[in-house]
Amino acid sequence: MASIRPLARVIASDRVTDLALSLSPGRLAVVRCLDEASTEDHSVLATMVSGRDFVWAGLVYSDQLGADWPGAVEAFHVSELSRLVERLRYLQRSETP
Repeated sequence: MASIRPLARVIASDRVTDLALSLSPGRLAVVRCLDEASTEDHSVLATMVSGRDFVWAGLVYSDQLGADWPGAVEAFHVSELSRLVERLRYLQRSETP
């Protein structure tokens, strides 16, 4: 199995870094990294997926996830990075997220 390849790191603001990852040719995922997630972050990630730029979007946070997190975009606490890697590997093996 090919590895998951990082394609780009975008520092979107002083609080947000986005990582674009290649799951396989033509199948990209994006992971947003930040301290505290907001519904705005959810909206941005959902738009990236609905615009078909990415097949999947996830979020890694280090402080807290807003109580009003809609849940459609998967979120992982920094202590759960192994779960994120498992999810990315699963997506890599499957045709659909």
